Amino acid sequence: MLEMLDRSTSFHCIEPRYPFLDKRLVEYCYGIPSDMKFKFGWSRYIQRKSMDGIIPKEIQWRHKSESLEKVYEANLLRFEKQRLDQIIQTSNSTLNQFVDMNNLCEIYGQKFVKNTAEYESIDIWLSVLLSIWLENYQKNQSF
Repeated sequence: MLEMLDRSTSFHCIEPRYPFLDKRLVEYCYGIPSDMKFKFGWSRYIQRKSMDGIIPKEIQWRHKSESLEKVYEANLLRFEKQRLDQIIQTSNSTLNQFVDMNNLCEIYGQKFVKNTAEYESIDIWLSVLLSIWLENYQKNQSF
């Protein structure tokens, strides 16, 4: 994958950097004892500990970084609303085999149309991805 990215970026005179994929760093990380990676209930313990005095404690020891769901939702609606409507609100016999379309339409209506539901947008996103994948799969099977 990285070789493909290197070729495509070099075509545009861009030199990509992957600092966390440096071979020496990866080998070092594999050599770190497991109890330093997960300790006292904290994931990435050694990374958190190494940031002592560098970043604020509330960031260093937070349990989870901020969710990007609102950004995904906004961009889904901004750039893909027409596709969402087409996939979810039209009769899709292939997707019907795998997804309860009535439930999906209800979630979609409450989440994106009325903006009242507590549903995760991932439910909608995964259903749409499945629909697109099935559509492409069927096209490729016809050859």
